[in-house]
Amino acid sequence: MSYGIFILLIAMPVGSTVTLIEMEYGGGDGRVSAGGIALTSLVSLVTIPLISFIA
Repeated sequence: MSYGIFILLIAMPVGSTVTLIEMEYGGGDGRVSAGGIALTSLVSLVTIPLISFIA
């Protein structure tokens, strides 16, 4: 069961904490990381069912 949970977590999108850390440490205004989060969220619509089917 833990193997299945691990495999499913691989397919999940990036957490929004990345934007907060970027803004905190002066990495910019958060646009780049917010775009990355949006992209991984869209890609996860495909990867989560695909990985679930394979595993």
